Amino acid sequence: MLSNIKHYATTVTNLSDHDDSSIDRLNYVITTSILIGFSLLLFAKNYVGEPMQCWTPNQFNDGWESFAEQYCFIENTYFVPMQDSNLPAADTREDKEMIYYQWVPFLLIIQALFFCVPRAFWVIFPSYSGLTIADMISAARKNGKQLESADKALEQVALVNWHREKRNEDIRRKEHGSRIFNCYLVMKLLILINITLQFFLLNSFLNTAYTFWGWGIFWDMFHGRHWQESGHFPRVSFCDINVRELGNIQHWSLQCVLMVNMFNEKIFIFLWFWFAFLLVATAFDFIIWVWRRFSKDSKIGFLSDLLNQEDSEDAKELYKNVLGDDGVLFLRLLDSNSGRLDSEELLKKIHNISSGNASHPSTPTESH
Repeated sequence: MLSNIKHYATTVTNLSDHDDSSIDRLNYVITTSILIGFSLLLFAKNYVGEPMQCWTPNQFNDGWESFAEQYCFIENTYFVPMQDSNLPAADTREDKEMIYYQWVPFLLIIQALFFCVPRAFWVIFPSYSGLTIADMISAARKNGKQLESADKALEQVALVNWHREKRNEDIRRKEHGSRIFNCYLVMKLLILINITLQFFLLNSFLNTAYTFWGWGIFWDMFHGRHWQESGHFPRVSFCDINVRELGNIQHWSLQCVLMVNMFNEKIFIFLWFWFAFLLVATAFDFIIWVWRRFSKDSKIGFLSDLLNQEDSEDAKELYKNVLGDDGVLFLRLLDSNSGRLDSEELLKKIHNISSGNASHPSTPTESH
């Protein structure tokens, strides 16, 4: 069991190649881990433990009691406020049924998959553009451990980048100068759309009385209005079961304890506020990256900072003739994931190579 959990955690962590921002990883790594973790917890509670216990008549033996509890868990139960002395009419009970608690673990898995869709887009589509952001960032972050020095590794990356840009210069200017950056913005837009859809999905699935139900339920709890009155995630519900005995059909209404709803309430309130935080953080992050994409002053200013120059002429030339928007994106992602030192050194290497001021470094195999 522990080895499986470790394997799961490693798999989720490996989703990231650090070719994106920390806000992106909050969505597809951290949130996916949270959702799958909650799903595993509820799977264990629902299908290994006892999610429901019912108060059965005296004539029910242990076998009948077990059957009744499993039947009620599968066939839904309905909530009746404790202050109501009578059960609702038989023909209205179906409208009061709670149809969500059996499916919560499956819903959480589906939500986790939705959070991986933008990441899948970012992995697949930029690979057709000729510039692999993930590979180059990985080289800049990891190759320093394999070669004799980090400086040589950065020089290698700079040279590979410069040769690729020279070979594809005309095509890049016409088609590829901003393609990867545009894909990156589309990925962020998909993340925003996904988070927004999560709220609608939860509202539809839980069928609560509040539009902003997470805040509404939290406010009810804060003011002492618990599930007995509100009916949100009730712990006690009723179930109708028909039993055939000696040719006669007996109708029973059983009172059941839904212990799993105690977990569901806390999980969904947490998820609602977590999604709200993600929505705000991702929206601000998207606005920042849109500004970085379309503001030339932002790009030139960033390159000037990396070159440690107040004069932006070199930065303008590098942006116009070598890097383009996609190159700036690569440097920004490297700067945020690997640190300012690596991004500064890399840009200086690119600058020296493109200016003809540095000799071409040998590859690791040639040096031997």
